[in-house]
Amino acid sequence: MTSEGHTTQRHCRRKAEALGARGFTVEQIAVILALDHPSFSPLRVYRCAAGLTARTAADLYNQADPAGTASLRESRLYDFEAWPDHGRRPPAWTLRLLARVYGTATRNLVTTEVYASYPPKEQEVVDAAVPGVASGRSRVSMERSREGRADALPWDQDPGPAASAPSPQATVELFHALSGMEADVKRRDLLFQLALALGGTAALPLLRRLPPAETERLARVVTQSGRVDAQTVTTIETLIAHCRQLDDTHGPEKVIAVIDAQRAVVGDLLAKGGMPEALRERLISVYANLSHLSGWQHFDLLDHAGAATRYDDGLRAAHELSDATLIAHLHGSIANMAEYRGQVPRALDHAYAAQGWVRSSTSPLQQGTTALMLARVLASAGKEKTGASLRAMARATEVADRIRSEKGPAHLYWWTPERVQHHAVFCHARLGRHDEALGTAEHTLPTLKRTCPREYAFAQLECAGVLIQKREIDSAAGRILAGMEVTSVHSSARLVRSVLKTREQLEPWAGSRHVREVDERLRGLGLVGQSS
Repeated sequence: MTSEGHTTQRHCRRKAEALGARGFTVEQIAVILALDHPSFSPLRVYRCAAGLTARTAADLYNQADPAGTASLRESRLYDFEAWPDHGRRPPAWTLRLLARVYGTATRNLVTTEVYASYPPKEQEVVDAAVPGVASGRSRVSMERSREGRADALPWDQDPGPAASAPSPQATVELFHALSGMEADVKRRDLLFQLALALGGTAALPLLRRLPPAETERLARVVTQSGRVDAQTVTTIETLIAHCRQLDDTHGPEKVIAVIDAQRAVVGDLLAKGGMPEALRERLISVYANLSHLSGWQHFDLLDHAGAATRYDDGLRAAHELSDATLIAHLHGSIANMAEYRGQVPRALDHAYAAQGWVRSSTSPLQQGTTALMLARVLASAGKEKTGASLRAMARATEVADRIRSEKGPAHLYWWTPERVQHHAVFCHARLGRHDEALGTAEHTLPTLKRTCPREYAFAQLECAGVLIQKREIDSAAGRILAGMEVTSVHSSARLVRSVLKTREQLEPWAGSRHVREVDERLRGLGLVGQSS
């Protein structure tokens, strides 16, 4: 949108707020704004009358969907508002949900000309009353607090029930663990306070890495006896980096409580406020990164609802900073989870949203990562997307093959040619390019085995699926065995699920010696009976 467009939008929202404060209804405000801006479509007029930005309106729309499947993007809403001059016509059910968000009747959102363009069944939808919206009702005050609003920042919202404190038994275990680790009573007390706030006993290996001065500073901030400063933020960033490494090597179970606790602490610091703007922005970036990492870990444990909440919190934090790199990455993460769940249209929406945002990013690594996620989603969208998927993968590979001279964003610490090629194995397998998948895997598996056990296992299982399609059952069984061994040292629930689903593909050959070996090892690892 042009600067003139932004100025117009601000003027409209301010006027809507002023009129609403005097008791004008949404419909009355819309009439006044339509006279001021005759070029606006009714859909745009009513959004302005409700005092909403396009992004906030899209967020509210997605939350209002009773099925929980809506994924309206800001750019798509602009398309709907531009119709019929250009853009595209909004579906009738979309209008109905937007009417609920704006607090008006659906019929008010379209001109007579646009209404006539709908078929009779869709006209019935447009004509129907919107539940919970009475004609002529007074609009909701724009002066209400941010708390509870869809556009509220995560740390401004009611967080719901507080996280439960450690149980007496867990507290005793923490005390005994520290007694055996630390002879210095003062340091032991500091670590005890920090561990209670940052995930319990699981936090000790991370906290003990901190120098004494950093431990004291962080303890003062966590216990609210000291103010947050730049060094405190650096300490939290250091803990996040350690958590990422542990997640790679051992999985989410060892660190998820620590990450969620850090996220809560940082949220409390932001809600408390009282810090310089530059420090606040840095802390918001930390919150967005913690939300992303926590979302990833909940996703890896198959807690999709928990992951979605955290990804959304991270996205709103990134929008608060207008950080195109983080926004693109979070959209890509949401796309990745949607693709995994078989929600390909939703995955495409977020993958394309990431593509739009990454154009404003200055990070080549993020541009490569966004292309990587798009390649995965397109590969799952069907063979008609083969060309587009391969082109996106080629862009990602080109970035990976360059000498890494930039200091990339912290969340892209993992970017290496081998990790990129792991995703290429996935894409080739989904696109039916079996020989390419196997060939790519052979080049990347040795390095992945040393550095990234989870990705190594997933690559082996992708190869197993390819070999099953090629009817090379003995080799497929060997790949499954190699992949499942990682489950003994890594807590990824997605990996366990993938092992079991790949084994299901071997059912026609269940009586063969190699498949029986797979089943025997599944029993040995305690994976038999787990849901796939």
